[in-house]
Formats: sequence, C-alpha cells, structure tokens
Amino acid sequence: MSYSQLIAHLVTRRRGLLWLVVTLATALSLWILVTRLRLDTEVLNLLPAKFSSVEGLKIYNRDFAQTRELTFALVAQPNDVDRLEEFAPIFVERLRNQPWCTRLLSGSPMESPEGIPDLQRIAVPLLLNLEPRALEEALGILQPDKMAARLARLHQEIEAGSPRPELELQLDPLGLVAPRSSRLPATLRSHRTSL
Repeated sequence: MSYSQLIAHLVTRRRGLLWLVVTLATALSLWILVTRLRLDTEVLNLLPAKFSSVEGLKIYNRDFAQTRELTFALVAQPNDVDRLEEFAPIFVERLRNQPWCTRLLSGSPMESPEGIPDLQRIAVPLLLNLEPRALEEALGILQPDKMAARLARLHQEIEAGSPRPELELQLDPLGLVAPRSSRLPATLRSHRTSL
C-alpha cells in the first residue's frame, strides 16, 4: 500500500483514529508550549550572561529609568590609574562642549560649587526613584511639625555661631537631600550626562 493510499484509507475508513491522532498531537503541542516555552521580552536576557558588560547593562537598565540620561564609566587597568586621572577631566570637558549635552555630572555634585545647583534640580527626581519605604521616610520630613523642629534646631545652631546651618539651608532648604546623601551619591558616582 502506497503512502497516498494509506492516507486515503485513514481519511475515509478510520476517521475516529485520525481525529484521535490530531487531538493528541494538538494536546501535546499545547502542553509543550505551556510548560517548556519561556517567552522573555527583555532583550538583555538574550545576551550571554557570563560577560560583566552584559550584567552592567542589566543593572543600568533596571536602576536608571530616565531615557534622556547617558552614563559613561571610565575603567582603567591598575597600571593606568594615573593616566585615567589625567584623561577624565579632558573627557568631561569635551563632553561639556557637545551640543547635545545639557547637564553633566562628573562624580558627586557636592564636590564642586557649580554642581550644587545641579543637585538641587535633580534631587526631586532622584527622591522619586527611591524605594517606596525610603520615599515615605523622605516625605515624612516635609510634615509641618518636623519642618518646624528642623528650622528651630538650625536657628539655635545659627545663634550659637555655627556656620554649618546657614550652608545647610542654602544647599538643602527642605532637608530632603542631606538625609538621603548615603543613597544619592551611589547613583551619582558614575560619570553621567543628561541629554
């Protein structure tokens, strides 16, 4: 019996058996799709995970949601650290001269006087990127009684002759940045350029 005759015989004489085979094949296909197929829409998961650069891209993608932001990390071998220290300011200055660069943070903004206004402008977006619990703590600082207590404390320190409270009021009038300083610099350490 030829192949075409066998198919014709199954279609005409053994319809129940043919439908049983089709049903089993369909059920097996669906079972394989449901249990074995893992659809991953994250493009970075398609890259080889053994490379540190891929892991860095995953961390960057997870932690930095701002799409107008570009981060440059300068890496050097231990023997070339001196050259990196010479190159970094040149690199930063050339980035600053690019027409597409609107703001440049090289290291913590607290390290330079011109970085303080930048820190004040980006403080709120950075605070909004905090974990929910840390954000609740930050918003708790804005409660009227806590603000009044902070201002009273700073006023007492100013009357005592300390210059620190005046500087604190100039740099961080609401008192939101200083308590988060342990969290903020971690996101600001790499060389960042906001487009």
